[in-house]
Amino acid sequence: MADQVPYVPVSWLAVGAASVAGLFALLLLVMGLLSSRARKPLLEEELLILALVAIVLSFAARRVVRNSEGTRDGTLFGVDLINAAWWTALVLGLGYVSYLLAIEYSIRRDAKNEVQGFSDLILKGDPESLTRAFHRTQDPNQRRTIRPDDAAQMEGRWRNEFVGFRQCDLVRLATRNSDSKLEIGGLRDWSFKQTGVECTFTATLTNAEGTFPIQVPLRAIESGGSGTEGSGRQWQIVFTQNGFIQKDQALLTPYGWYVAHLSITGGEFGRQFISACSNRELRLSAYLEFTRAKIEEQPELMPLTIAAFRARNAVLGVAAGSSWKPGNELYDATANRLFTLPAGAKPSEEQSKIFRYAWNTVGFVKAGERLRESSDLSDQLTFADSHIELRVPIEIPLSGTKGDFSAARGKLVLICNDLAIVEEVKRLRGSANPAQATAIPLEGISLKSVTWRALWVESDLKPIRVEQKQIPPTAGGGPEGP
Repeated sequence: MADQVPYVPVSWLAVGAASVAGLFALLLLVMGLLSSRARKPLLEEELLILALVAIVLSFAARRVVRNSEGTRDGTLFGVDLINAAWWTALVLGLGYVSYLLAIEYSIRRDAKNEVQGFSDLILKGDPESLTRAFHRTQDPNQRRTIRPDDAAQMEGRWRNEFVGFRQCDLVRLATRNSDSKLEIGGLRDWSFKQTGVECTFTATLTNAEGTFPIQVPLRAIESGGSGTEGSGRQWQIVFTQNGFIQKDQALLTPYGWYVAHLSITGGEFGRQFISACSNRELRLSAYLEFTRAKIEEQPELMPLTIAAFRARNAVLGVAAGSSWKPGNELYDATANRLFTLPAGAKPSEEQSKIFRYAWNTVGFVKAGERLRESSDLSDQLTFADSHIELRVPIEIPLSGTKGDFSAARGKLVLICNDLAIVEEVKRLRGSANPAQATAIPLEGISLKSVTWRALWVESDLKPIRVEQKQIPPTAGGGPEGP
């Protein structure tokens, strides 16, 4: 009779390594199938802990078996548990790591291409390019029926977003600096949500004004080829009213600091005029003060001058002279000189009549006062060879029906044609070096007093209606407390 092979106990470390490796393989298989059916990638990095544990246990089990002098074994039912666990964990672990790296590379590449295409459109700065850039900020499922160059349809569908995007910080900065260059950074972070991939890409915009760090949030959905623009991953630039520029990290050149100074002083001047126009009795005198009107060029405004005021007091007496009120003809005269269509186009008589009515009754108000959800809130600075212009957003209240009211968006156009200021701007721009931009103004920058004057009010007078929310009556029908 043959000698029986003596029984050698199996190392528990070998059994543990095989069990952990088997669990890792099983979870990969089951979760991979579930992810495939859900049409989303398997992004469970925690599974790699099982692979690492299995490899460590396999290494420890092999050492124990070798040092046991035959008193421990790593084979069970003819299967080498140690080698099986080692290679299963190693191969599947490396394979899963490669899969995760491939997913991240794919997201990084696609997101970079999307940001590059988006930034190229922004830097072009023409209306069609900006329209195409805005198209990329909308949900792929919603934008698929709208052509990327159809500005009218996009404005009609996403009015506030469309207007707000045209005035966002990145667009304004790139538009007034044709020398802008954008350097794409890297993928800052990304995650897979229920709705798809969400990530943030960094970039840096450089121009004569300075260096501006940018963060571009993105979102992507996995397309099934139905109801979307196409197959594969569909990307969307996520736009918010806060914009893209990280303002607290921006570095400005002396030219950039001067541009900021111009924006601040012009904005303050414009809002003072807007505030003064809210009072009908002060509106005409505010017109004279802020437009710096020359009476010899506008003789119909002579009754508004100090000389005319003194003459009335001399003829009628102080009491009678002080009680004099300007007639509608003076409001009409100032309205006709103040109002124009966008880009200085001449309005029709009907449009002039609408503005005259508004000017004669309520004037105009600051942006957001009537249209509470308006996104037309940003001042826009432009430079010409002989002057500087600043457009301050306003709203022109229009007549409305009961239960709602309407207003038209407009711009109060300010101008600075002080040759000393214009030449200083040119000098600073010509010597601007973004590499020497700073977080605080350098000593020696002369932020001179800037003389602005109101040029005109431009608007297309398209009414935007906003329904007023009805306040439900309190119990008993009486008004609520003060």
